Formats: sequence, C-alpha cells, structure tokens
Amino acid sequence: MFLRNKLTLAGLALILLTALGTAVQAQQPQPPTQNPTPGNETRRFGREEREGMRRFGRGPLGGLRELNLSDEQKQQVRAIMERNFESTKAVREELRTLGQKRFEGTLTPEEQARAKELHQQMAESMK
Repeated sequence: MFLRNKLTLAGLALILLTALGTAVQAQQPQPPTQNPTPGNETRRFGREEREGMRRFGRGPLGGLRELNLSDEQKQQVRAIMERNFESTKAVREELRTLGQKRFEGTLTPEEQARAKELHQQMAESMK
C-alpha cells in the first residue's frame, strides 16, 4: 500500500508539473503572425525591396531608363502614368475590398470571378 501511495503522488506531481510548464510557456511573448490583421495591414513589398526593384529595372519606369529619353519625354510618360493611376482608382479600391474579403474567408465565387476580371482590366490598362 505504501508503494501505491508513492506512485500516486509521483503521478500527480508529474501532472502538476506538466500543467505548470504549459501555463508558463503560454505566458511567454509570441512572435507576430505572418498574416496581417484587419487593423494592421502590411504592404507586399517593403521600402528596401521597392528601391531594389527600381535599381534593377523593375520599377514603374525601369525599362524606360534604357531608352535614354529626354526630360520632355519622361514628363510625358509620367503624365500618362498619372492619368492611368487616376482612371484605375475605382478598380483598385474594389480589388482592395475583394482582397480583404478573401483574407477574411468571406469571398463568394461571384466575387472571385469579379476580382479576376478586375485584374485583367488592370493588366490591360498598364499595357
């Protein structure tokens, strides 16, 4: 009987230590999650990555640098890009809303088809 009491106490102590260890570990600070929360959106590319893209010819005017355009031509290109940016503002806003729904898991198949259509429109306007 004495051995059974010792084993019971040892088992209870083990369970208690396991529970205590779990509680201590739960109080440790957790690393931030990879997915942005609705109030904490992050951009796809950080500043350094965007600058690197421009340096290697993948920014908004990246491929045009090789053309040795005059200042007037560069201004014309910028004006075209600004007009395109303004004309696609509503499309970008709708895409942003659909993207948020997708992130939340509430995107319907019709909205998914609409997002695909809007992406195609954006691709065409950028050409």
